[in-house]
Amino acid sequence: MCSSDLDYSVTAIGRLLDADGQPLALVSGRAVEVAKSGEGAEPITIFTNRVGRFGASGLRPGRWRLEMGTTPPTVYELEVPASAEGFVKAGDLKPAASGG
Repeated sequence: MCSSDLDYSVTAIGRLLDADGQPLALVSGRAVEVAKSGEGAEPITIFTNRVGRFGASGLRPGRWRLEMGTTPPTVYELEVPASAEGFVKAGDLKPAASGG
């Protein structure tokens, strides 16, 4: 396994909330690395359970944009710390102020 494979070895877990603070339940979406969003980066598929919990595997340290399949899409920002290894607890995330 080369070092670039190890770069994408972090799993983030947390809960997505809507603008009213309610769980974003049973919704699928994708995580896109912000630094590579214009370079054909492969999105990572994510989904939430009934209480809004999600797990996103295959991340690396940096900024990630979570785009959930609501109408209109609900967008979240996730920061994976530079020191991250293994699992990162993202906690409760609320939609990004920019919304897109």
